[in-house]
Amino acid sequence: MTKHRCAICGAEVGLLQQIKLRDNHFVCGRCAARTHPLFTPVNVKTLLMFQEHLKQLEAGKVLYETLFVPRKRGADNSMKLKSLSAGMEVAEDIGLFSITRKRGGFLFWSGTPYYMVFCLADLFKYDYSSETKTGSDGKTEIKHYINFSFRNTPGLDAVKVNVVNERTYTLAAKYFNECFGIQIKL
Repeated sequence: MTKHRCAICGAEVGLLQQIKLRDNHFVCGRCAARTHPLFTPVNVKTLLMFQEHLKQLEAGKVLYETLFVPRKRGADNSMKLKSLSAGMEVAEDIGLFSITRKRGGFLFWSGTPYYMVFCLADLFKYDYSSETKTGSDGKTEIKHYINFSFRNTPGLDAVKVNVVNERTYTLAAKYFNECFGIQIKL
């Protein structure tokens, strides 16, 4: 069997550990695990998209820690964060939007947080979608999503965020429409 080298870290990866990207490069499982949980599926991305995504995550972590965390503790109401849903926050005064998810850990404890921070000026489209899935027990479940599209954010240009219900999308859309003049029909 042919072994390949990870295009990110250079490690040798075996057949069961490799993930083949769309442009025929390979990445190892460790590097694939460094991506944001919403950056899926990894195998339909190109190496350039993968590298840009990792750069955006590094920048997002710095932005989140320096700009969002102080607003969570601040006493100044003009610098508060607006929470749109679990893991989606807006810092209105500086025009930034954050989507945070954890990978690993148990339920709410531990795990590694991943931060995607976007400039609201780059948000040009968002819409609602849902999927109906039938489990092995025969029960159907509806998954609800907000699909965001951004400009000027290589590696993070499209994000599909799982939300509780369609109402969450409606509230988020109303917020963006009113506060930032992004007029998308509800």
